[in-house]
Amino acid sequence: MGRKARSKRERPGRHELEAAVVEAVAQATVAQMSPLEIGLTVYPTAKPLALHSVPQAVVDDHLQRYSQEELERGQFFEVLAGRYVFFMDHEAKRLRDRSRDSNR
Repeated sequence: MGRKARSKRERPGRHELEAAVVEAVAQATVAQMSPLEIGLTVYPTAKPLALHSVPQAVVDDHLQRYSQEELERGQFFEVLAGRYVFFMDHEAKRLRDRSRDSNR
């Protein structure tokens, strides 16, 4: 009779494999970049800022989510006038994740 249709879970398709390869290459590339390099890749026209140059209200807001050390190790950017983004340092992120995992 007819052939049994394969489940996508049984065997990934070509597009799924290509996406997995692209994801792996992207992760490996980004893992080697500093927060400054990542920020300039994502926002090429953004202005990198030293922590002491970031408005205190922005720092205070980020201190609700990040520690002072994480802010010092990461990188702030002004992406538009008065709009800021922060990229966390890889090692600080690993330490945070490890700490969260041990608290579970």
